[in-house]
Amino acid sequence: MSEQSKKVFADDFERIAKVKSNDKILIWDSESGTVMYATPGQINAVLGELANHAQRAETAASSAATSAQSASNSATIANSAKSAAQSSADEAELAYEELPDTEDITSEAVAANKARLMAIAKFIAKLLPLADLEDVNVRGAFNIFGPTNLVLVGEGAPSEVPDFVGQTYIDKTNKVRYTAFGDNAVSDWKS
Repeated sequence: MSEQSKKVFADDFERIAKVKSNDKILIWDSESGTVMYATPGQINAVLGELANHAQRAETAASSAATSAQSASNSATIANSAKSAAQSSADEAELAYEELPDTEDITSEAVAANKARLMAIAKFIAKLLPLADLEDVNVRGAFNIFGPTNLVLVGEGAPSEVPDFVGQTYIDKTNKVRYTAFGDNAVSDWKS
């Protein structure tokens, strides 16, 4: 296209008040320098595509901005959580360092309890020979080994007052068993 036609193309055309569907619109390609034409429908289709691309680009830009903001917020939250976790770890370490040595405390407590129990056992051992029990209830087996006053054993008839009613005396020599029916006189023994 010549310089003159460019000028005519650029300056001398009148504007069309109404475009009809079968009109031809001249288009000059600035890269190749060629003049082409298109119908209003073709141009509208291209403009529609351009509008769609622009809309998608705008939506993508908005989504990208939202994602960037979310990422920034997430980074801020992550940094806060990291700081809080570090703070908690520091506090835990300080608390651990302030803990007493539980092994020593436990050993001391066990030793003190053992000493206390041994003292109680010695005290009870001293009291047992002095124990005078009025009532004893035994459930299950009752075995006594060694001398007691429940059954007395001797040579010949009993010569002492029974300790309690129901006490037994065994005369080994004559093979006779006596039972106490009272506890006031030697005569309370009956064979």
